[in-house]
Formats: sequence, structure tokens, C-alpha cells
Amino acid sequence: MPQLSVSDAVRYLLVGTQFLLFCLLFDQDGTVKLTTQLTPPVLLVLLWGIGTAWFFVYRSLLHNTVITWAKDRVGSNYRTFLIANYPGLVTQATEAEEVNFHVRLSQDARTQDWMAARASGIHFLYLTGFLAGMWFIASVVSCHGVWVSATFLVVSAAFLRAAWIDDLRMEMIETGFVRKKHNDGSLKSLIEGIRRDRG
Repeated sequence: MPQLSVSDAVRYLLVGTQFLLFCLLFDQDGTVKLTTQLTPPVLLVLLWGIGTAWFFVYRSLLHNTVITWAKDRVGSNYRTFLIANYPGLVTQATEAEEVNFHVRLSQDARTQDWMAARASGIHFLYLTGFLAGMWFIASVVSCHGVWVSATFLVVSAAFLRAAWIDDLRMEMIETGFVRKKHNDGSLKSLIEGIRRDRG
């Protein structure tokens, strides 16, 4: 059974903590009243649970679908490169992601750690931006005041823009690794091995 890494646990807790901070900005009195009724361990577990749930909802409904689709429309990346250059072997984005994952694993440990840390940071930026966007909508619908709404809007726009820019830069780097394996002739055998293992 896969083990939860410390970095993942911290990431989920930070996302839950963001949720709490946005709750305070949205309704300070109600949030303080609720949190003071909880013991610290219960509050930590609650925030971790909220962060975990929001992360997986974001990955499934936003990143792996909408964001990936948008990135494939703005320029060439490893997904479009693999689908174009390996017809019949790589036919869709999910297969290209699997190939890219194995290409990343073929890099040295230092590069792998750096890429994992950067990817984690990008996800955190996206999560913050989308979460602030949700609170922006809630604040507008509930007529919570122009300054509260404006704060959520600015935070959402800033974090989503930063995430998008860094995400595209990261994909340029990943595409470079994929192209390098393509040029040295080892990529096709890697893809064929993945397909054999998949059955």
C-alpha cells in the first residue's frame, strides 16, 4: 500500500490552513467561534482533511482536465510532441503523461527532487488561486463588501497567473528531457516497455 510522504501531508495541511485563513477573511467572527470550540488536534485533522479533499478535487476536475487541455492549446509540449511523433504508441494525453513520468524517473536524483519540489509549488499556487476564486464568488453572491471581494479577486488572479507561467516553464524543461531521449534513440524502447508492462 502506498505510504503518505511527509511533504504530501504538509502540503495538504497548508491547503487546509489557507482555507481557514480565507474563512477568517470572509467571516472572522463565525470562524473564530467555530474554531475555538475545537481542540487543537481535532482542528489539525479537520484542516488536513479539508486540504486533502480540495487537492484531489483540484487534480481530478481542474488540473488533469481543464488546465492540461489549455496548455496543449497554447503551444508545443511533451504531450503534443509524443502524440505527433509516436502515432500508435502514444495516442492520448494520459499516455504521454505516463511516458513523461518514466522520463523523469530516468533523471538523476537531484534533478528528480528539484522537479518534484517545483511541481509541488506549482500545484500550491494553482490551489491558492482557485480557492481564492471560489471565495471571491461567494463574497460577491453574499454581498460581503467590495474590499473583501477585491482582496479575493486580486489574490486569485495573482496566484493563478504565477502558477500558469511557472507551469509552462516547467513543461518546457520536461519537453527538453523527452526530446533528448527522442534524439538519442532511447525513447521508443522506453515507450514500448511501458506498453508491455501495462499489458
